[in-house]
Amino acid sequence: MSQAMPIYPPLAISRLRVLRLATLEDLPNLVALELECFDEIRRDTRSTIRKSLVNSQNETWVKDCPSDQRIGVALSLRKVHNSLRIYSLATHPEIRGQGWGNYLLSVAQERARARGCRQIRLEADASHSMLLDWYERNGFKRVKFLEDYYDHGCHAWEMVYIIG
Repeated sequence: MSQAMPIYPPLAISRLRVLRLATLEDLPNLVALELECFDEIRRDTRSTIRKSLVNSQNETWVKDCPSDQRIGVALSLRKVHNSLRIYSLATHPEIRGQGWGNYLLSVAQERARARGCRQIRLEADASHSMLLDWYERNGFKRVKFLEDYYDHGCHAWEMVYIIG
């Protein structure tokens, strides 16, 4: 008998916005979401995603699209010391602009608090000014420029959100 998956967040949030923890059964759909959302040099491999799903320090939250079997949004987190690291935050292109990114950031903030973290950390593509601006509007600060982070000539910014 399969164990019931916890849902997040509690009932105060609209049922349309309920997330569930991903399982290995979600691996093909998570790989497909990576292909839809990220340039090749920024994509996680199938192997990396699989390792994330089985690592007890990680949690990957997903929302299925009601119209088909694909995953519409995903948030992959890992606690590292006193920080919660966002490894991936993805919204399928067909549902962008509906507030899912902001919602996923609020979930990350609540998960950080629940896990006793003092900050949230991530890396963001330095050439993607709209993405950097969005993170900054949501309280993240650029703390370190990461030269050649993704590949030669493809830089990133390490960004931090301090839990208040």
